[in-house]
Amino acid sequence: GKVQTTGKGGLRYGPNTGPVLDQHCQNCGSTHHVGGPIWGAPIHNTDFVKLMLDHVKLSEDSYHTNPRMQGMLTVIGEELDMPFYWTLEKLTGTLHCFRDTYCDSCSAILNQGYKVSISHCSPQSVKTNAPSWVMWDILKGWVKIHPVVMQNIAENSPARKILEKPASFEADFTKHPEASPASRTIKLVRFQVNPEPNWGPKARAGKKSERKRKLRTEPTEESAPDADGEQRPAKK
Repeated sequence: GKVQTTGKGGLRYGPNTGPVLDQHCQNCGSTHHVGGPIWGAPIHNTDFVKLMLDHVKLSEDSYHTNPRMQGMLTVIGEELDMPFYWTLEKLTGTLHCFRDTYCDSCSAILNQGYKVSISHCSPQSVKTNAPSWVMWDILKGWVKIHPVVMQNIAENSPARKILEKPASFEADFTKHPEASPASRTIKLVRFQVNPEPNWGPKARAGKKSERKRKLRTEPTEESAPDADGEQRPAKK
């Protein structure tokens, strides 16, 4: 918030003013909304992460999940110190286009002179210091190679507004030598995997499941007792 001193020496607290930017997004024209709060300071202590990784490597028999610990700590060590990240699924989903690979996206960003990394939060994440308009121009270049059906995109939608605006550069998807990080090249276990086939939660309970449970617990005609309290087989 914002703190102001009153004429009598007191303090007045009020909402803070926003940053100096246009009310609408420069990419799609949609209205900006205030978000947060966010953590703006560095998210990792790199010295501690390095010491932890060295310790885990020397203690392979001490931790059952040692391979995954090594993978996650390596990913954290490679991660850019940026507050936000993109996900390929949401980027391509916004434009209703075929999803590009992680290597394609990172190569295009690196070929424009920006930095890029993955985030420890998601295997499909892209962290970069490239501004948003660069990311969307790269996606426009991807759509140029893998066209979308514009007739299926609604008028005034973010996808149509983004795609109708010409890109300011030609995206270069030539594979960059730094597009695949070390943690991926040496095939570390970077993210949690299912411990066995078909592992995980089942579908949530619904009305159909409740009805089945009720039928299983209620006595049927064949097992219901008669007036004398004795079990008799149902009539055929």
